[in-house]
Amino acid sequence: MKAIISFFTCLFFLTFFIPSQARVIDSEGKSKYVGRFVFDTVPMNLKELSSTADRIFTGICTDSTESFDNKSKVNFIKYTFKVSENIKGVKGKSEVTFKQWKPLSNEANYETGKKYIIFLYPNSPLGLTSPVGYLQGLFDVNLDADSNKEIVVDKVYNVDLNKRLRSKVISTNNSSHLDQNRLRVNYDDFVRTIREVLNEK
Repeated sequence: MKAIISFFTCLFFLTFFIPSQARVIDSEGKSKYVGRFVFDTVPMNLKELSSTADRIFTGICTDSTESFDNKSKVNFIKYTFKVSENIKGVKGKSEVTFKQWKPLSNEANYETGKKYIIFLYPNSPLGLTSPVGYLQGLFDVNLDADSNKEIVVDKVYNVDLNKRLRSKVISTNNSSHLDQNRLRVNYDDFVRTIREVLNEK
């Protein structure tokens, strides 16, 4: 019996607490590999990201303020974003503020003045939130020098965004505007695809 308990204890440890490697993009656009816990890197497609999110919006980070909650003894950072496009849950708002646990904020590395598309979880009982799927729900919006159009990429190179999606619009069998084989996606196409998967029955 002890052997069985030991086996499942080890299995649990290996499954949830051994860090894995994930490819991410730093602030200079260079790729690097960093340690991630297994449960941090379960891939989610765009439908899963969109349906899980409480709020989805495009915005520019205008302010960040670090604080400490005396009641919960938690360090957090309060962010303010100027909303440039409401996609879900922020209709009529010109500004969104949210609080994120500091260690997660360090990884997200929001930059003041930079534009993002963010998929946020519902607030926790402590009033904290974070991007859905760890860093999968945080997309940089950058201007492509070649096309002079805005492109979107998350911290894990948009991995599996198109996987297992039913919508013909984003099927890899036709001229899709969300192609899982591309690392970057056109901004307008990406937002349109989010709206389409949110409206799927």
